Amino acid sequence: MQVIIYGKTNCPNCEKTKMLCRMKSVDFQYLVEGQDYNAQELTTLVGHEVRSVPQIFIKKEEGQQYVGVYEDLRNILST
Repeated sequence: MQVIIYGKTNCPNCEKTKMLCRMKSVDFQYLVEGQDYNAQELTTLVGHEVRSVPQIFIKKEEGQQYVGVYEDLRNILST
């Protein structure tokens, strides 16, 4: 499983998400707003207005599956 994290600098929840991935030995890619993507691109990917980061996807062979935010990923990884 590879997780794609859309975040921004100085984001505590983004740091928690990266730490969770490390603790669970989950490969992840971290993308930073303003460097790797912009807000409009993320809104298009998610399908609705984004009000917080991180926004998390799981990379699959057929593309990306939207997970949600930190708590959503935590719930998936704890099952």
